[in-house]
Amino acid sequence: MNQIPVDGRSPAAIAFHIELFRRAQDTCEIYNPSEKDYVIHHDQMVTNNKWIVPNKEKDVGHGKGVQWVPRFAAILYIDKFGIEMINKMIKDDWDSRKEQYRYEERGAMEERLALRSNDQRMWDKVADILFRGVVQRSGGEDIEDELDVMPTTENSSGSQATDTLNRLKIADREVGVRPPQADMTDAKDQLSQQLQ
Repeated sequence: MNQIPVDGRSPAAIAFHIELFRRAQDTCEIYNPSEKDYVIHHDQMVTNNKWIVPNKEKDVGHGKGVQWVPRFAAILYIDKFGIEMINKMIKDDWDSRKEQYRYEERGAMEERLALRSNDQRMWDKVADILFRGVVQRSGGEDIEDELDVMPTTENSSGSQATDTLNRLKIADREVGVRPPQADMTDAKDQLSQQLQ
């Protein structure tokens, strides 16, 4: 990470870039409320990274329907699966209301009354369901103290998921940070001493 090209950038800009990279590596917990597994593909042409998010009835060690992935994969999941969920909600909503209109009027009414996939209220619901929070931070907890300039992503990032998580202020909520391995061995030693 020390090989970031300077290209006339200030030290604050370089620090900002490093912090964004570290944040992208945070481990986040995501949830799949559907009946089938969802596969997240990243960089299929080169590395073909993929993560399988189990369905709501399957447990892979983190809880039913829960998977731990890097933040960049969580954002990708929320962007793609969020659109699928919203489109399903839109279809269900229209299917429940279309019987009110004559057959000839349905096309025009659907266009006029249908919910839109960029509706912020729907994205708020979907993002809160799909994103549980940060499980483990990458690079340690004291990163914020090292930087004078912290990344602010208040402006539109181009990702509906990122914008929604930032607007709801849940992008950095913690769901239970995994203890370091050294603490686990200390806990085992303490437990064995209590049992004796």
